Amino acid sequence: MTREDLARSLCKRMGDQVLNTFGMDKEEMAKVGSDFVLSTDLEAEKLALKEIGKFFPEDRVLSEEKGEIVGEKKFGWVIDPLDGTVNFRYKIPYFCSSVSIEQDGRLMYAVIYNPVSEEMFWARKGEGAYLGEERLGVSDTMDMKRVFVAYATSNHVDERSVRVGSRVMRKVLENCRAMRQQGSSLLDFCHLARGNFDGLVKVSGNYWDYAAGKLMVEEAGGKVTDLKGNEPKGVSDVLASNEGIHERLLELLGQVEAEEI
Repeated sequence: MTREDLARSLCKRMGDQVLNTFGMDKEEMAKVGSDFVLSTDLEAEKLALKEIGKFFPEDRVLSEEKGEIVGEKKFGWVIDPLDGTVNFRYKIPYFCSSVSIEQDGRLMYAVIYNPVSEEMFWARKGEGAYLGEERLGVSDTMDMKRVFVAYATSNHVDERSVRVGSRVMRKVLENCRAMRQQGSSLLDFCHLARGNFDGLVKVSGNYWDYAAGKLMVEEAGGKVTDLKGNEPKGVSDVLASNEGIHERLLELLGQVEAEEI
């Protein structure tokens, strides 16, 4: 079994396992403030870690709940068993699972699976992004007044995240067509790669919240940076869009960074 084969299998298995408990009241464990993790997250993550350890025990792994499992530097895995935990908790059917593979620190392969719609999005470095066999491409929208933006955050309580998020929303709503906050940033990245959204802002995203989506959008012809135009690293604010409007969005949202400083 190749790493890509395992990534696809794990992503679907985690998604299906999560879906099997959708609508049920699952155990909720507090993390920080109002943040929480469900037993569903932990069960799906346990499945992934077990299988990676079985087939590729030398690889390092970064997952949302377990953190980093140190291994050899050549290959790394980034796992998010349930992106959209709040949606899942409140029985809103918009969530997914994701698996990414790195080689020598570079994202090479990513899978994002929506178990509700049974849609499998995937991307391979240098070979494009796909939904099943359909090749994806970002929108060609250039008129800022027609730009449709997705918004997401991984931190709903941190003062800085709330402040930056509210300013981002205001800038976008004043200058663009509309904004949506749907609750699963990785699915939003997929819809951006598909051309449904023109842009996406993720405030205070952890690496597992955007790794798979970053490769998906880039391989669909889009661009992904932080709000200063740099490569996002670790916990970061992330801006993704088609290339035609990226610099203008950076200029617009750079004002948020200036205000923050």
